[in-house]
Amino acid sequence: MLPSVLRWNLPVNAAQQAMVAQALGAKADDAATAVAKLVETLGQPARLHDVGVRREHYDAIAAGAMQNVFVRSNPRPVTGPAQIREMLDMAW
Repeated sequence: MLPSVLRWNLPVNAAQQAMVAQALGAKADDAATAVAKLVETLGQPARLHDVGVRREHYDAIAAGAMQNVFVRSNPRPVTGPAQIREMLDMAW
């Protein structure tokens, strides 16, 4: 999920993401790709469908996510389940 969440948040925290990208040896504007490459290097699944998540799970995931303190304190405000589903689609 992290590369997708980074892409979704980029409009509001590009400066912070630039530091992450640079720490991972990537171009300053591409933290999401740098993290995705790290995940790949570690041999971990990269996409939600790789771990058995199906699109019909999205509503339940989004509802649960809206109760999570980390979602509520996201740098780019998450105001509803539709935004969670958007990030899930990005990670599909």
